[in-house]
Amino acid sequence: MNESEIRLIRPQAGNSAKKEILRTPGGSVSTDLKTLQKSMMNDKEIMGLVLSLQESPEMQELLKDPDIMEAINSGDISALMSNPKFRKLLKNPEIEEIQKKMLAPGSDRK
Repeated sequence: MNESEIRLIRPQAGNSAKKEILRTPGGSVSTDLKTLQKSMMNDKEIMGLVLSLQESPEMQELLKDPDIMEAINSGDISALMSNPKFRKLLKNPEIEEIQKKMLAPGSDRK
């Protein structure tokens, strides 16, 4: 398989940190994140899930954490993935539903 054809890399089962790296041929992580963000914003169903999640106490607590906000603002994905509070959020059923919809087979969002 040619490296330029790789779109999604997932760790093997048992990896404690849930990491998924989205790539486009010749693209950077920053570019990929912007593309993913745009796709999410154009999907009413996903935006509904995001907006309801935004109101949750768990998310509000996370947004008050200076370390998490610094990592978000700087695009430091490794800092986010090493933060226990952020990893706990990834197990939230609403987050898992968003991931499922974004990574669904046949989806143009990948």
